[in-house]
Amino acid sequence: RTVSKKTLESLIMGGGLDCFTDMHRAQYFHTSTGETQSNLERIIRFGQQVSSASNTMMNSLFGDAGMPEVTQPKLMNCEEWTLTERLEKEKDMVGIYISAHPLDSFQFEMSNYGFTPLSDMDKDHNKKRPMRVAGYISSAQHLISKKGTLWGKFKLVDFNGEHEFTLFKEDYLRFKEMLIQDNKIMITGSFQTRWGDENQFEFKIQSILLLEDVKKLLTKRLNMTVQLERLDSAFMAIIQKYAETAGKCELGIQVVDKVTDNSIKLYTPHKKIELSDKFLEELTKMGGIVYNVVTN
Repeated sequence: RTVSKKTLESLIMGGGLDCFTDMHRAQYFHTSTGETQSNLERIIRFGQQVSSASNTMMNSLFGDAGMPEVTQPKLMNCEEWTLTERLEKEKDMVGIYISAHPLDSFQFEMSNYGFTPLSDMDKDHNKKRPMRVAGYISSAQHLISKKGTLWGKFKLVDFNGEHEFTLFKEDYLRFKEMLIQDNKIMITGSFQTRWGDENQFEFKIQSILLLEDVKKLLTKRLNMTVQLERLDSAFMAIIQKYAETAGKCELGIQVVDKVTDNSIKLYTPHKKIELSDKFLEELTKMGGIVYNVVTN
């Protein structure tokens, strides 16, 4: 059955040809310097030549006619699409992310630091209330007004929705370095009355942090609840291992004996650790440990 070039492009962007592991998605669309055809167009042309040669052999008057030789095209390599580029193309094709979500590697931050979902940024219910939101920048524009004033806008996306933010004058100059597509950021701000009109509200950004810095800068204490039987040498080895690296995170441990229903809290405010991804990963693998974050 004949498949159009447009159909093949849609299949590629949606991940339908990922089973062919010798090529990544961006490679199909790559056109080398000095060339006029993309790798996909070369593949299509090669398929047409093979099909034509096969038909020629079948229609030959001589049954012993050999298959005409068709040279396989040389496909050039290129840089792969970034995760965000790949996921955005998936969403454009099928309406959802398929292989991952751009924020999957920040599940801990998105769940433990009191972020307001972007879909809940309702100015009528959040007037002047400080809030934190987080996500990745799907698009960013650096603009100049008719008066020559610099300003910018960007769209932030999280697991639940999206929101467009606008920055003017000093705010734009202060945060413009953060306005980069694919940046994962956390924003602190609130809805304030618009200058000259107390009936209109706009979101005022107070600060922007890279999402990768949130654990290090905003974690005051990690509280863990550990079952007594889990308090073994393996658990203590992990605590000692990461306690060697000084940080800003206090560590609180509550040991619970579910047989007697007794518990005891162990707390060392003077010994602070660095809350790293590897530390959290090792705790999660152990099982039987529940933790929560106290933020600054």
